[in-house]
Amino acid sequence: LGLDQVIAAPRQRALQPRRAGRGVAEQQDASGGGDFGQGRTGFHRGGGERTPSPLAVKETRVMSGTAAPREDLLGAHVSTQGGVAEAPARAEAIGATAMQVFTKTPNQWREPVLPPEAVDAFRRALLASGVRAVVAHDSYLINLASPDRKLSTRSVTSFTAELGRCHGLGIPCLVSHPGNYMDDRDRGIRRNAANLARCLAAVP
Repeated sequence: LGLDQVIAAPRQRALQPRRAGRGVAEQQDASGGGDFGQGRTGFHRGGGERTPSPLAVKETRVMSGTAAPREDLLGAHVSTQGGVAEAPARAEAIGATAMQVFTKTPNQWREPVLPPEAVDAFRRALLASGVRAVVAHDSYLINLASPDRKLSTRSVTSFTAELGRCHGLGIPCLVSHPGNYMDDRDRGIRRNAANLARCLAAVP
């Protein structure tokens, strides 16, 4: 339970095969594996309809030969001070082709709701950058393995909100610390698994 876990986030409903407009073909997300290795189209809901995520668009450009071939990724955790849309340019400025971000202040329980204009600005900035892969890191306060009911409830609420922000931003993966079981290891693992399932089920 001391190791980080990477959640393919957010889980998306299966989509029927179809062609997308403006030259955007159906592709897996830029992580190359979709949800735990299962193929995924890279489409997400936006403004009431499914639209291709920024990373899916990048993948399509690579596959179609309209962008440079994929190279090894070099990444860093990048500040989102001033808004999450500022992160891609900061990553590009240091030569990063991959980045990790916080979608909120990691040491507070406050759960901000990103306005549509902030989401759109991030997507545009990501498309305009040389960043090929992006992950988010969840709050340091979350402990999905905790036996404490109050902490467990707050953790589920916070992690679900984190998945929702990733969904809106088109970020395919979320890094999470499984948490401290505090009493019995096996019970902690079961609580962690059950709470993760609850969170994933709550996100479209």
